[in-house]
Amino acid sequence: MKNISVHRNQKIKSFLFFLALALGIWFLTKFSKDLTTELTLSVVYKNLPEETLLGKAALQEFTVGVKANGFKLLGHSLGRKQIVIDASAGNRINQSTLRFNQDQLLAFCYRQLPNVGVLSLDLQELLIPLDQMASKLVPVVFKGDVVLKQGFRAVSELTITPQQIKLFGPQNSIELIDSITTELMTISGLDEDLDQLLALELPENNEITLSSKQVQVIMEVEEFAQKKLVLPVEMLNVPRGTELKIFPESMTVQFEVSVAQFNQVVPASFKLVCDFSEKITEDSFMIPKLVIKPNGIIKTELSHKKVDYVIFKD
Repeated sequence: MKNISVHRNQKIKSFLFFLALALGIWFLTKFSKDLTTELTLSVVYKNLPEETLLGKAALQEFTVGVKANGFKLLGHSLGRKQIVIDASAGNRINQSTLRFNQDQLLAFCYRQLPNVGVLSLDLQELLIPLDQMASKLVPVVFKGDVVLKQGFRAVSELTITPQQIKLFGPQNSIELIDSITTELMTISGLDEDLDQLLALELPENNEITLSSKQVQVIMEVEEFAQKKLVLPVEMLNVPRGTELKIFPESMTVQFEVSVAQFNQVVPASFKLVCDFSEKITEDSFMIPKLVIKPNGIIKTELSHKKVDYVIFKD
């Protein structure tokens, strides 16, 4: 009985082997030949006219008849194939419709299905419905924190170019947006000019598009140093014949100036005056004023807040 069972198992194994071999030969024979079939292609649209949206009635798929080696067709059949329609190549019939004729559609198929022969197309033409987009201009808001290295200062405000972005999309969607924010920028220890492209945070609604997806962030930065100069005090509006003595006759001005400008700032760059017509008679003093000082210096401070005077009489 045991020998009979072993013999029977060998017969089953042999049968299955020859069956698999026959199926393999059939498969190779079948799929090595050119076959004809139909492929269903899902449609992807790109390069729609500016300020338009794809209409909801737009065609989502169509069928093409193809001929190719069976193995190639098998590869196409295993995955859903897409066909990309470049709307910029279409004929605009009116504001709401683009038209492609059958020859144009076949040309798309030839280019995008190079491994198969396209035989037929179930469309005579393709009409693409377009919806007009509304537009709105909104400001760009910088989001971030820029910290300068010690001794460095911004000599210009942080600017964003462009300062406004145009939104395109359905009216009821874009009217809810009042501004567009940049992506977060965090810089610490900045010691040079800032000139960088920064991406914008895109709206969650993918029907809304932006006229630009990035802005340029610019800020001028220079290194500053402290400097001191001694300036003479000039008197203004002293009556003729009045002999006057002031204390002090000169004082120190302290300020911060960019390193690049440091040696260019000299006492002659300033004018320090006291106006006798604005004197405080009761306490016999005047307030010194810097009426001329160079552009670009900051934190200007005089060593004295007042100038005392004595009038000598004959």
